[in-house]
Amino acid sequence: MQTRSVRTPAVLKGLWLHPGPVTTPIEPLLLHMLELTHPDLVLRQAVLEELQRRTKFKDVILRALGLQEHSVDRGGPCPLWVVALAQDVQHPWQDALLMPGGDCPIGFVVNTYDYGKIVLVHEVFYALTVEQQALIRRYAALPCVPGITLEFWRHSIRTGRSLAML
Repeated sequence: MQTRSVRTPAVLKGLWLHPGPVTTPIEPLLLHMLELTHPDLVLRQAVLEELQRRTKFKDVILRALGLQEHSVDRGGPCPLWVVALAQDVQHPWQDALLMPGGDCPIGFVVNTYDYGKIVLVHEVFYALTVEQQALIRRYAALPCVPGITLEFWRHSIRTGRSLAML
């Protein structure tokens, strides 16, 4: 009898527009987004697990989540895939982003077969100020650029050191 090796999947990371610490996991929002294309809970959970591994192509992930690639922002240490929401449905991400008093999830990190870890950012990114966009770019580098820790990121914000110098 063969046994499958069990690998612990990476934890999915969210990017939040909340001024304080956020303890809300991104997984419930992603599961809700997957309802658009995967009505069965077991399938949604399987796809969610696959988002933590390099098993799906970027375009397949976008389609499964009801997203469309708008552009790629290369202004920071890692590229941001700016995505638009499917226009024909009430999208769960829009609801979560606009919820009064909510944590405002602006983006999240997924693993793709063709690009590795990528950051998907809501198109509202372009409505933010230049300073806010720069902050999001720096924040997005945390899970994507090896060697950047939360403490290093906070220090770079306080001192004004650019993560793009890495």
